[in-house]
Amino acid sequence: VGQGDERDEVSAGHCRLIPKGAPHFFHNETKDAVAECIGFYIGAKDVADSGYEFCGDVTEDDLKMPRSGFTSGVHVNVKDVPPEQMDTADGWSITDFRLPISGRNGSTTTLFHATFLPGAVHKKHRHDNCEEIYYIVSGHGLAGAGPDRVEVRGGHFHYIPAGVEHWLHNLSPTEPIIAVGIYIGAGSVEETGYVYMGDVTEVDIAARTA
Repeated sequence: VGQGDERDEVSAGHCRLIPKGAPHFFHNETKDAVAECIGFYIGAKDVADSGYEFCGDVTEDDLKMPRSGFTSGVHVNVKDVPPEQMDTADGWSITDFRLPISGRNGSTTTLFHATFLPGAVHKKHRHDNCEEIYYIVSGHGLAGAGPDRVEVRGGHFHYIPAGVEHWLHNLSPTEPIIAVGIYIGAGSVEETGYVYMGDVTEVDIAARTA
């Protein structure tokens, strides 16, 4: 990947915050593997609204430059970020919850990475101060938002407005759910205005609205 005149390598698990206005690129160097990138344009309703500008081709000289990292933005692998110690009394029954990008490294939006082993659940809660978007990388679960109950699988995105009760339960007896998402405009879980709202019941798990 490149940003301005700097280069570095990325692999599965890498997370990046690219400063506004910084020219950047992504190049898949493999010959036979698909590189899936999950990204969010914060505060833009579409690509055009992001102020997208084509800056030119990626050249052989670009690819030959030293890969020594970036001096601005954030570039971190989720494997190098310790799990958060969340309070189960507040509904956090997620198996592994990490914040690779947050106010700790200068971001006003939080990026999270969550793993739900079979049966794990993030119980009913809401965020009064921010919207949330998450993407299911893999797994099979049941998502609740307000009165709605919908099964989710790898490839699903879920947008949750501020103040809406929501939850996520892993339905699989064998496979984990892997999800990544953002708390928009909140640099920490505390800044989201997190409010725990109660257990996910058997009635909730049996219901489907779509």
